[in-house]
Amino acid sequence: MTPESRNPPPSVCGKVILCGEHFVLFGGPALALPWRGGELRLTRAAAAPAGDPAWAARLRAAWNAARESAGLPAAIDCPWAVDSTIPPGAGLGSSAALSVALVRAAFAEAGAGPDDATLIRAATRVEGVFHGRSSGLDPAVVVLGRPVLREAGGTLSVVPWRLPVRDLVLALAPGERRTAQAILRTQAFASAHPDRFGALRDEASDLVREVAALLADPSGQAGEARLGRLLTRNHAMLAELGVSTSDLDRLVAAALGAGASGAKLCGAGLGGVVLALPPPGGVDAVSAALAGAGAVRVLPWRVADAEAPT
Repeated sequence: MTPESRNPPPSVCGKVILCGEHFVLFGGPALALPWRGGELRLTRAAAAPAGDPAWAARLRAAWNAARESAGLPAAIDCPWAVDSTIPPGAGLGSSAALSVALVRAAFAEAGAGPDDATLIRAATRVEGVFHGRSSGLDPAVVVLGRPVLREAGGTLSVVPWRLPVRDLVLALAPGERRTAQAILRTQAFASAHPDRFGALRDEASDLVREVAALLADPSGQAGEARLGRLLTRNHAMLAELGVSTSDLDRLVAAALGAGASGAKLCGAGLGGVVLALPPPGGVDAVSAALAGAGAVRVLPWRVADAEAPT
């Protein structure tokens, strides 16, 4: 064991998909933001993890995938315990954060200092242990700590956030998110309605690129209003695919009714999280409306300058 591996790597953040989810699995672009309302860190495990043996096996497989990326031999056990305040199964990047943390720990053990591109590639492979497939967007956002646009074809680029909008609100919907089922619904819709799905995918591609342009443009109130409309339209498109729920729709409606300029589900859908864009000074009103509409947890979010460089 090298001196670098005796201490765990620093904590990592979560992420929020701002727009383009689901369509990104079919060649479309998507845009994601880092979320520092929760963090994940690794701690030295005093003993073999108790509880779900399937989770222990998956964690071990992920650790060995990280070790392989760092040029290390496979290990019998994972020496790390996971300490996280990122809500699991909510679409807030808990698996991406864990993948990045494991990769950083493996490279530290190898005594290597990889660049960001190497970390992203390795963490993308590790995240595949948890999800079967990763677009690379989530690990990129976690590694870079900046808004990231994943273009069709896989190119990743940082998007500077210059739009004056800084306040967002997240609301966790009741129930357990069903990622695999949500992906199957999208695949079924694409198979049953190829022409309509193609039209939605093309519209989503234009929408994502317009959102990225809005974030980079300090256009003030007009840009905020347009961003809100685009986010709400993205929710309607995801609902047409069949990945929204009555709970998610109710939270979106509550946010809009409280004055939000836009709201949408984020991530896979069928549970998870809703993002709302409150009006200036309207964070408390939108938060109260979301809580009243049944949100399990409401998370006001001030996008930090570190996440939105000018």
